[in-house]
Amino acid sequence: MSNESNIKKLRRRDVAESAYLGNKEIAIRAISDLDPKVRAAGLSSLFKLGAIDLETLINSARDHDPSVQIRALDLIGDLFRIGSDGPEEVLAKSNCWPNISDTWPKELFKSLLLVFLHTISSNDPLVVVAAFSAVGEILSYEVDAEKEGLARDLIRFLLVEPSLVQAAIEICQTHKDPRCVEQAVASLGIFGLNGVPVGLNTVINVAQNGVPATRRRAILALSGFDDPKIEPVLEKALLDKDWQVRQCAEDVLSAINQ
Repeated sequence: MSNESNIKKLRRRDVAESAYLGNKEIAIRAISDLDPKVRAAGLSSLFKLGAIDLETLINSARDHDPSVQIRALDLIGDLFRIGSDGPEEVLAKSNCWPNISDTWPKELFKSLLLVFLHTISSNDPLVVVAAFSAVGEILSYEVDAEKEGLARDLIRFLLVEPSLVQAAIEICQTHKDPRCVEQAVASLGIFGLNGVPVGLNTVINVAQNGVPATRRRAILALSGFDDPKIEPVLEKALLDKDWQVRQCAEDVLSAINQ
């Protein structure tokens, strides 16, 4: 093993340990390291230290290395994940950005939207999956309206912005990787659950014509919509050749008819 490889391993170890030692400075330096594994580790350490901000995550989601992009997108989703401390404090940190204007919340939301659109169009399927997963976590987050005004406003912004749901529709219609279609169709179900039904026909198409994995995910996504077209699709899916699709259809029909 070369001396250079050993040095890289030591840097990665130091960054990983910084989260447990409370050394924020090491983690901050790491996010601009030449080694993408160090940059990714730096993001994780800052997150564990409670020292991350959304600007850093957005910038890292634009990194030229897919592994760093995926780590940044995963951490954006983790801010909104059930059991987290919630995103409000991290969102509020953005008010301290240099040269921020009076319209900073909307500028922040636009920056996040643009990075989602950028990563959804990535050539790396795992980046696409991570982007839709993060979108899903945000839109599924249960906001405490009295304490989390920024999180509430971010979710509203993403729901009324048509480019994001249209990007999910396009992925479902054109992407060749089933993993990407699975996450995109799941996000359309979450949009539907939040009162944005424009992706319903696309979800139905995937439920009827996709590969087994995407059919299963689409059947589950139908539970997010309230439309008479859904029940005939689910009844047809009860006869699907894939037993997991049949089970998903049975579960969704049972929930609808309760």
